[in-house]
Amino acid sequence: MTGADNQQERLDGYIAGFVDGEGSFSVVVNRNPTCKTGYQLVPEFHVSQNGDRAQVLRLIQSRFGGCGYIKPNGRKDRALVFVVRRREDLLNRVIPFFERQPLLSSKKIGSPPESSETVRRTSA
Repeated sequence: MTGADNQQERLDGYIAGFVDGEGSFSVVVNRNPTCKTGYQLVPEFHVSQNGDRAQVLRLIQSRFGGCGYIKPNGRKDRALVFVVRRREDLLNRVIPFFERQPLLSSKKIGSPPESSETVRRTSA
């Protein structure tokens, strides 16, 4: 293993640990009159962090190939949140990362491969 490989492995471990504490996978239910049922299921990955440490969210976004976006978590909250909702990014960038770097806490329930199957089943 080269020094660069070892550095990337440490970074990936850091990101996985950070997400284990500050992130989640979820499915949001949105009203959408154009859908047959009137609702749309939107799979989502997000990680939040105090706005003073936005560089951590930018680092995670960069590691996932620049996908997703960073936005304020709320009007009164100083926290920021990194969000990935695009189905292709979840399937091709986020979920494969966590297949290689599994979460260790109880959050691992519903983690890949279950999360990848949930994302595949939601409409595009």
